[in-house]
Amino acid sequence: MIEAISRHLDEGDAQQTDERAIGIFTLLVGSLQLARAVTDTELSDRILAAAHTQAMTIAGARPGPATTPTQESP
Repeated sequence: MIEAISRHLDEGDAQQTDERAIGIFTLLVGSLQLARAVTDTELSDRILAAAHTQAMTIAGARPGPATTPTQESP
């Protein structure tokens, strides 16, 4: 997964690109686990939205308008 993310971030510095990819991947995995662990649906949606915004920032992309993610049942 890290290699797949790195391919989209490649800016010539392989080490820096891999570090950004690791940061994005761990942010997304952790936020997904946390969003599933909380019982408050609104908080879960906020966690996912914040993670998306931060992942896009790390990727160097400008995040689009906030959307309310749909939470799948476990």
